[in-house]
Amino acid sequence: MEHKFCYVCDVLGYKNILINLPLDDQLKRITDWNSLIIEGLNKFGLNEYAIISDTVFVSAENIKENLKKLLNFSKYMLTEGTKRCFPIRGAIAFGDVVLDNEKHLAYGKAAASAYNLMEEQDWIGTCCETPLPSVDCLWDFDLIFVYPAPMKGGSVVCCPVVSWDIPGYADLRRSTIRLGLTNETDDMSWKYANRIQNTIILKWYLNGAKRKIIKAKPSTFQADLPIKHIDDLIGSLLFNANLIDLGYTLTQTPDGESTYTIEGGPTVTKQVSPSDAILRKPVTISKSMCAKKI
Repeated sequence: MEHKFCYVCDVLGYKNILINLPLDDQLKRITDWNSLIIEGLNKFGLNEYAIISDTVFVSAENIKENLKKLLNFSKYMLTEGTKRCFPIRGAIAFGDVVLDNEKHLAYGKAAASAYNLMEEQDWIGTCCETPLPSVDCLWDFDLIFVYPAPMKGGSVVCCPVVSWDIPGYADLRRSTIRLGLTNETDDMSWKYANRIQNTIILKWYLNGAKRKIIKAKPSTFQADLPIKHIDDLIGSLLFNANLIDLGYTLTQTPDGESTYTIEGGPTVTKQVSPSDAILRKPVTISKSMCAKKI
């Protein structure tokens, strides 16, 4: 049997939709979910799929352009799904797979691997099984990059993850509770809180890497956890803010060296690590430029 790429995703909280909403509203939500899937399939020219309840399987032949289509489809499902209050987790694997939408069937090793990997994740996002053919030609922080996808258990392992347009906390929070996903008056459970926090950490890391505030490559991940990079950045910001509050002027160079000067006082020079380098062009910051203390 020919080996193919296989993508799987489902809706986090789908069972709650069936519990919390009356039948007419359930039907509307299910119709909206299926419409989102078909829109995405048509947009990216994918025609091998099977929809089984809230789970969608999509396969494509072993060609680099097909993997790119699946990655873009996954990005579309995450971004558009979140906007429509369908928080999604997904996975991509490679191997034998057979999909039949008319019979609502999906089977084969790749389908099973992708499904199991999807269920292990603890966020709103999509990661990929390794090794994955052709992925080395596609590394890009706007498409796919290496990151320790958060899991419900086991070891921390880096793998390819799909980039997507993650909203801010307030919008992400609303997208996980509205339209039947939870009872909006209930307290937030740690199950959902952890998923939201893990997704926001991805947003911070991804935005920092894209803007080169965090020095990173899409094909590798430095450090064991993304929070290390974020902790370095916040630590550097606080260090700068403390000296600025004391009246120092800060100058930073593109290579990350910071010089703090104060009239009549000593000069302080700090060579920061790549992940500490907040600014990547020469700039001077003085106390008068700070709207408020950190």
